[in-house]
Parts: sequence; structure tokens; C-alpha cells
Amino acid sequence: MAAGTEASDLKLTVTAAAAQAGRCTRPFSLSLKDGAQVRQPFRVGGEGSGKSYVVTVSRGGRQIGRKVLPLDAGCGWSYTSRPGAGRITYALKESGQGAAARTITLNVTR
Repeated sequence: MAAGTEASDLKLTVTAAAAQAGRCTRPFSLSLKDGAQVRQPFRVGGEGSGKSYVVTVSRGGRQIGRKVLPLDAGCGWSYTSRPGAGRITYALKESGQGAAARTITLNVTR
């Protein structure tokens, strides 16, 4: 800093843009198809409506994971997964809804 200049504090607030409830009206989409083979880690995503989606991850009949996926400012969502090798089922539903928007089973390799 040059002599004779004063330092001042500058406060910044950084926020990530998030979808506003009721703003997203895009139809549900999913980047992977049922039966696809993927190598872990992998990312699945898409677009949708509402405020967020819930993904439930299952191996066989046993739930091994669950996460709420908020929609971003572009009404998109994404999820990175590393579930281990084998057949893994992903059920995605809009938060607050009873039925799944889509359920897919993937063949995951290492």
C-alpha cells in the first residue's frame, strides 16, 4: 500500500442463485437411461419443476442413500454418486410428492 493511503474494510456477501419456489415449471428430465452402464464416480442430472428433488439410492431392496437436490437458478439439479459396483436403483421424486418422477436401475462398474 502506498504511503498516505488508508486501508478500509470491504464486506462482500456471495450467494449462489437458487430456484425460487413456483418459478421452475420445466418438465422432469434425466440425463441417464434405465439400464445404462456407468463407471463410478458418475454424475446424474436433469431439469424439473418445484423447489427440489429427493433421490433415494437402493441396492437390491435395501436403501443405501438419500439426498435432497435443490434446483439451481436454471431449474437444473445434479447428483454425483459412488455407490460401489453392481446394480443400483435411483428413485427421483419432486419434494413433497408421493410418487417417483422416475426410477432407473444402473449397472455400476469400478
